[in-house]
Amino acid sequence: MKKTNKMIVRLLLTGLFFAASSVYAQTPLSKITLENERVKVATVEFKPGDFAPTHSHPDNVVYIISGGKMEFTDQGKQPEVFDLKDGESIWMPAVIHTAKNIGNTTVKMLVVELKPETSEK
Repeated sequence: MKKTNKMIVRLLLTGLFFAASSVYAQTPLSKITLENERVKVATVEFKPGDFAPTHSHPDNVVYIISGGKMEFTDQGKQPEVFDLKDGESIWMPAVIHTAKNIGNTTVKMLVVELKPETSEK
């Protein structure tokens, strides 16, 4: 019974990860500019009021091209508001969250997601 429950939870989480990632990747908010076995690089643009539904990221670095006011809500936590500055770089550990531009300027970011190393070489 326990083994079956663990397997169901893993399948649900895996499905959530892929569904959330694909929703995010297919929105007009982001454009993948490079992807290989080690990284995914995307430009992301949030116009005022734009909202990205629940999605996930592995560990990543975000470079702010054009800043503004964003609200991020990590899964299971309260929303946090950030005033992002032009030219700022931010380290973000793996996360499942939503994002919304709550300001009046377009926010543009370069997101570099780090993929885990595989044992195959």
